[in-house]
Amino acid sequence: MPGIRDDDGRLIEPYTFESVYTQPDGIRVQVVITIPAGEWWQDVQEAGEIAQMAASRALTHINAQIKASNERVPF
Repeated sequence: MPGIRDDDGRLIEPYTFESVYTQPDGIRVQVVITIPAGEWWQDVQEAGEIAQMAASRALTHINAQIKASNERVPF
């Protein structure tokens, strides 16, 4: 029986948290955090908040790079 199972033989799934931001101009940032079964902690949902923060910061950084690039070499 592949996968991690509990004492009753039920498959234990990992926690997966996903955050996706898509801008109207088509730029899309996706962050996925997977916590393996057996590595959970009491406040494992905090990983979802971390995914949201990471995606938001990535999008902010990407927009800053695009703005700086357009200022250097406007088309």
